[in-house]
Amino acid sequence: MNKIQIYIETFRFVIRLLASAILLLAAISKLQVAPAILRGESLLSNPWLLYLAIIVEFAVATFALLAPPRSAWAAITVLFLALSAFATWAIVANQECSCFGNLLPSGTSLPINIVVITVLFWSRKLWGISQANCGFQSIANYVRTYNQKPDNLSVRLAVACVASLVAATVSGMALNNTLKSQKEIPDIRFLLADDWIGKSWPIDEIFDEKLKEVTLGKWLILILRSDCEHCNALAKRIDDHQNDAAVGKPKIVSLVAGSNDWPIHFGQASTSLESPVKVHWHGREEPFVASPATFLLEYGTIVEAKDGTKADDLVERVLELP
Repeated sequence: MNKIQIYIETFRFVIRLLASAILLLAAISKLQVAPAILRGESLLSNPWLLYLAIIVEFAVATFALLAPPRSAWAAITVLFLALSAFATWAIVANQECSCFGNLLPSGTSLPINIVVITVLFWSRKLWGISQANCGFQSIANYVRTYNQKPDNLSVRLAVACVASLVAATVSGMALNNTLKSQKEIPDIRFLLADDWIGKSWPIDEIFDEKLKEVTLGKWLILILRSDCEHCNALAKRIDDHQNDAAVGKPKIVSLVAGSNDWPIHFGQASTSLESPVKVHWHGREEPFVASPATFLLEYGTIVEAKDGTKADDLVERVLELP
């Protein structure tokens, strides 16, 4: 093998490795937060679509590392074209893609896919793909000339296919186990302060991964409504003295009730309906709550709670408001 061939093989290996790493990163990140994705409103909230995305990404990532060059190029290219179309659809529909779970911000998937596709088409000759014979036509020609290929390539292709099937099966089983291990969304009909003292805070990471934070340390949770004058006045009063109350006091998180989606605001008292993080009730009726309601948590347990006109008393004492 001459130096040029060594350089070509090295280049192809690096591209295989990077493409597989991106696919595995996307699949694993979705696998880790699969329950949250299914409870959300992204394009992957359909369970069949989520299963398909994770299984295919695991399978193609494995196939790309083991298959002959032209087969690997075709598989990677087709998948990244499909992923680009999916990411574009999410942008046009103004919905979350969840292509990388919660790992990357929304909208970053499409640029990554475009970069990979550009590199693949730019380097197609190094993979044995001619300019006039790339893309889907390349796949058809590969299948048509399959029997003419050397035995070692046939064996290599067979091994890659078997390994891909194994990867798809294992990833599907892992996703299934992840979903089975999750608790069901609790049916919370009432969030009346007196009824919840001494109990665990019910709106936790089951609804959104970021809410896991409220089970750690000391938190003051506010449930407000945007159309409630009392709630707006209390929120303004807290925010006006936020710096005074910050040191040594509970962290604040506010939830805005009044719809099927409750916006969540960390670190502030707010009645705004705009927030990237929301509690989704998924068709269930939202809990009845006497707003404003305040819940003082210590490591996920409600140690004190007040609602209605008594909520101000708890806020004033805990945050030492003037």
